[in-house]
Amino acid sequence: MTGFNRKTITLIGRLGAMTQRAAAQAVATRGGRVSRGVTRRTRIAVVGHGAYTLMDSGVLDARLEQARSVGAECISENAFMRQLGKGPDLSDIDRSITPEMMARQTGLSADTIATLMLFDVIETDNDTAGFRDLVAAREIARLQGEGAGLPDIIASVFAMRRRDPEKGLSQVKLTHSAADGIVMQIGDRHADFDGQMQLPMPGAASNPSIDELFEAAEIAEEDGDFGYAEALYLRCLDLDRNDAVIAFNLGNVQREQGKLREARFFFQHALSSDPNYVEALYNLGDVLDKEDKRDEAKETLIRAVKKDKNYADAIFNLAQLHFRDSEYAAALAGYERYLTLDDASEWSRIAHQTLMLCRQMTAAGG
Repeated sequence: MTGFNRKTITLIGRLGAMTQRAAAQAVATRGGRVSRGVTRRTRIAVVGHGAYTLMDSGVLDARLEQARSVGAECISENAFMRQLGKGPDLSDIDRSITPEMMARQTGLSADTIATLMLFDVIETDNDTAGFRDLVAAREIARLQGEGAGLPDIIASVFAMRRRDPEKGLSQVKLTHSAADGIVMQIGDRHADFDGQMQLPMPGAASNPSIDELFEAAEIAEEDGDFGYAEALYLRCLDLDRNDAVIAFNLGNVQREQGKLREARFFFQHALSSDPNYVEALYNLGDVLDKEDKRDEAKETLIRAVKKDKNYADAIFNLAQLHFRDSEYAAALAGYERYLTLDDASEWSRIAHQTLMLCRQMTAAGG
């Protein structure tokens, strides 16, 4: 079991093993925080088993790229569950097959193998797999050769596991045709086995769950449809008034629409549910600044930095506010502190330039 030591864990797609709120509670007990969206503070990005629904739209690739751009480690749901002390034990299986060996023996591309590993279709321990995983990879290569798409294959594997958790692709034969899709062969018969039907898309149910609504809201937000995302997040909040993440995301989409007063309300709502939600403090400070409530904005960012002294973004924005108010000594200290935490981003270039101005002004008695 792993302690997260104030790390931000971002969930991409629905988890199959637990709800988002259960995951957030489990991470919180180990000193971390769960976030739905990737931020500069994300340190681990978890690909939930439900994330296969994000593949065709390109949303999954975009989120993984965003996570890697901030230096986050991208791991599978089962790897995450093992860090919580709940995942399947892999120590009893000999695992000596590397991704490179698997690619040579199956003809699958490196990207496909990496995707299968992220979805636990191929189970790895320290990036090495076992013989059963190699057999499964060969079956996947065959299905792709028959015309099956990778998201459909992954969905069918999850549906198959729900039918019989003890069986995998090394023990069950799947076939694909344009007419029938992916079906499972049982003896000389073919059982209807459409993974898309087994695992419904968010919103397909007449009474979607809060997690399905949340995922649909995230996709709408990712696509820039902030009004629709707002409506979905409001439905989520009706189902759980105390979920700080829902309130936080509502504040974000309202801020994107220029609804500053509403955004301020929901960031404050998030903080009433979770007073240590530093990202909500940071975004609240941004809204207060946009509302020309600069003193309140500074006080809010100071609260964020007190809760997390290494919160680089909050330190930078606080320094910017001090500089705009001609508080050059405070701005100077802020920029210097920021550059000890981040000296390689676009913001660091701005910090270096403004730092020089602060030094000139303080030297001149400003």
